Amino acid sequence: MTSRPELRLLETAGLGVSRYRLAPLRVDYVSAEIERLLGIPAFRFYADPSCMFEAVHPDDRALLTHALADMSEIRPPLTLRWRLRSGRVSWVEHHRLAVHDESGRLVEFIGLAFDVSGAVSGAAVSTHPWLNATALRALSERIEQMREEERTRIARELHDELGQLLTGAKLDFSATIRRLRELRTPGDVVDRLQSAIGQIDIGIATVRRIATDLRPPALDHEDLGAAMAHEARRVQAKSGLAISVSSCVNVAVEPEISTVAFRVFQEALTNAVRHSRAAKVATTVAVRRGRLLLYVTDNGIGIPPSALRGGNSIGLLGMRERAVRVGGQLRITGRTGRGTRLLLTIPLRTP
Repeated sequence: MTSRPELRLLETAGLGVSRYRLAPLRVDYVSAEIERLLGIPAFRFYADPSCMFEAVHPDDRALLTHALADMSEIRPPLTLRWRLRSGRVSWVEHHRLAVHDESGRLVEFIGLAFDVSGAVSGAAVSTHPWLNATALRALSERIEQMREEERTRIARELHDELGQLLTGAKLDFSATIRRLRELRTPGDVVDRLQSAIGQIDIGIATVRRIATDLRPPALDHEDLGAAMAHEARRVQAKSGLAISVSSCVNVAVEPEISTVAFRVFQEALTNAVRHSRAAKVATTVAVRRGRLLLYVTDNGIGIPPSALRGGNSIGLLGMRERAVRVGGQLRITGRTGRGTRLLLTIPLRTP
């Protein structure tokens, strides 16, 4: 399990960090940044974790309840509003990372949080006539763009700065061990240093997983198909769900469109893992006649028609909103016992 010193290393990237368990809820560690973001002292978390419901915005309590009841290892990020003692409302984006013991059993979660208030400041709806549906959509698009930029920045700082720091420490420890062996230092001293190197390796792996969750590097350094294939392997390793990705993208795709398609793909996989009871998922991403096509199917129980009609699913609403923001269309269909099909189409922007 992750130790407190390793969690504090993550805080150097400006993240709020916590360690907790669910069913029943128990908080084992919160950083000073979490206290600041949520306006709750650490001792209150430890004594009674339910104190969160007093601080979260009333309109977001149902979202918090649902998140704490969800034991899924893979879960999309969640943005909540927290009411601070000063009267100010803090918008915070929450991520979580599943932690397993040596036998592979889920034992706890690492929570990561960062302030996105700057991205939503001034976003409150007013009665001004100029704030129409078009303006709200443009504002929503800008907010999402800023969130992606913030995720990218944090992911790079974690990978480049903290990752290099941990790697440097590992090299120093390794050199020290070699020298101590030359000096025939007692074995228990060397064993302790070897154990420290093992902890550093865990820290490096944790940093890489968190950075990838925030912003997959393949999105910035490879093509969309490669990024989806990497995500499919990651989800398959955690869930056991067989996931295939076929890519027929042979032209450059604008980063904003790639990001939208990738996030929709992520949410589709999350839904398949959590709800579909499927054994396999097949994905095709291609460019046809100036449009990007993303087709995701599974062989699960099929999405209920009520879920498609009701419009209460945060995940489905989020996917549709992402598609609309870039001029795309999203179609989801399902039949009982015959799986679910998702088709995303986005027009490519000519230079």
